[in-house]
Amino acid sequence: DAYAWNAGGAPLWTAALAVTAPPVVSDGRVFLAGAEQIQAVSEVSGFVEWRLPTGPVSMAPTAQAGWLIVASDDRRLRAISASDGRVIWQDTLPAALAAPMAIDGGLLVGAFDDGVVRGWNVTDGRVRWATPTGTRPTHLLASFGQVFLTGDNGRLISLQQRSGRVAWSYRLDMPVAGRIASDASHVYVTTIDNSVRAHDYRGHQVWRQSVAGR
Repeated sequence: DAYAWNAGGAPLWTAALAVTAPPVVSDGRVFLAGAEQIQAVSEVSGFVEWRLPTGPVSMAPTAQAGWLIVASDDRRLRAISASDGRVIWQDTLPAALAAPMAIDGGLLVGAFDDGVVRGWNVTDGRVRWATPTGTRPTHLLASFGQVFLTGDNGRLISLQQRSGRVAWSYRLDMPVAGRIASDASHVYVTTIDNSVRAHDYRGHQVWRQSVAGR
């Protein structure tokens, strides 16, 4: 089941659904995958606003700017109107996703087990570019005109959103633990040695700080 609490810890609602992927929250809705469907649930009341059959889903959906992106285990990709559950477009993915997809502006980005990162127009599903990275991606973030990813080769890589070309690649020498984060001037990663690293948008490591734990 899925449970919701308010900021004070009081229960808000429970959804009787065997959830198969991490839930996603956006614009007052919680999106739950389970029982071979996606449910949109009111963040406040738990009321189910809509349901959509999808088949099994184990990768977390992506929700942003009115879009809900769902990749089912049979590699069917659906771009859905988050407000009412309408499928706007769909496609078949060429490989399995390695990480949840990302949206920035009009770009939808996916990182795949075959080491290729692909970009689509989020509005109509047109493929913009496909870039081999030479690694199996582990984390993905699209922001401020760039696509950032880490891979099992221990590198932090930046691609240009417009073309998909590699802007820079920095050798971290160890795996990344947790999500990539960014602000207007830096991208941040945490590595398994409990270090937080900040890189500017040209790829230079600006600072590195050790923390007590993750």
